[in-house]
Amino acid sequence: MSDKRSLLIALIIFLIVVSSLIMLGYSLIDLNWELIQKTAPKDLAFILLVSFLSIGIYTIEIFILLKSRDNNISIWNTYLVLTASMSANYVTPLKVGIPLRVYLYNKIFNLSIGVGSALVTVEALLGLIVPACLSIVGILFIFPDVSLLLPISLLVILIVFISVLSRIERSKLIGILNRFVPKRISIKVEEFIINLRQGLRDVSQTTLVIVVFILILNFIITSIRLFLIISFLGGDASFLGVFFARVISVTAGSVSMIPMGLGVRDASVTFLLTNLGISKEVAFTAALVERIFSPGFPLLLGLVSSNILGISSMKKRMDQRQDKNQTL
Repeated sequence: MSDKRSLLIALIIFLIVVSSLIMLGYSLIDLNWELIQKTAPKDLAFILLVSFLSIGIYTIEIFILLKSRDNNISIWNTYLVLTASMSANYVTPLKVGIPLRVYLYNKIFNLSIGVGSALVTVEALLGLIVPACLSIVGILFIFPDVSLLLPISLLVILIVFISVLSRIERSKLIGILNRFVPKRISIKVEEFIINLRQGLRDVSQTTLVIVVFILILNFIITSIRLFLIISFLGGDASFLGVFFARVISVTAGSVSMIPMGLGVRDASVTFLLTNLGISKEVAFTAALVERIFSPGFPLLLGLVSSNILGISSMKKRMDQRQDKNQTL
């Protein structure tokens, strides 16, 4: 049975990757490579600088969450753990970066698995709800004739549902889950609710508000990068429109569960930019350049961070052995 399940998972991953590559390949058909060749090196350097700023802001967001649980947290180690887990998250459809982050919180910061899981759950929830809320406003901005009654209703239902689940007694929750869903799924849902409860209990409301503002600030920074890319390629669009296009495409990529939102994010941002009046070739090219810097850029940083963390762990073990030998 386990072999069949593993084969099914492998097949699903293969289909997801193939379909994503097809979507991305279709997007590249109308790509104008001459626009990229005309981009000045100083323009790319400026885009790279904004990308570094985005990673720095994301690091501060996670640092504030971690500091709410332990004051002995360094921002450098926070950066290493964040980028290392991001690289794993971007290349795996099953979000391996999430349990890796919890593991690194435990090994690097000595936070318990429960506390680490709670902090990651709160971060993931905010990272989904905040852009989803912004996306609703964005859809209204880009498509003023579209009715938002359905998405707003779904979002309200989701928030109310999560709020109720976070307050219901655990015994009642287990009974309800076992009645309506298979036990394997109910265990996962129960674990999520427990982590959410602990996270919301341990993290102050002030910290949550600060994290939300930093999250929005990071979307603004990454939207500035996309806006600059479009400008350097000769396109013309309002920053607010680019901001909403960026938020909606990121939300679509996250919901798709595809590694790096491959294909989904590119196709959605291209479609949205063309609806803002940008030419199709500029929109395609901007989507490709954006793909290089997000999430391709943090992926490279994560690989470096993973090596640094590995070297640090080896050095720590060597120091412990030396201390042990000296003691003996």
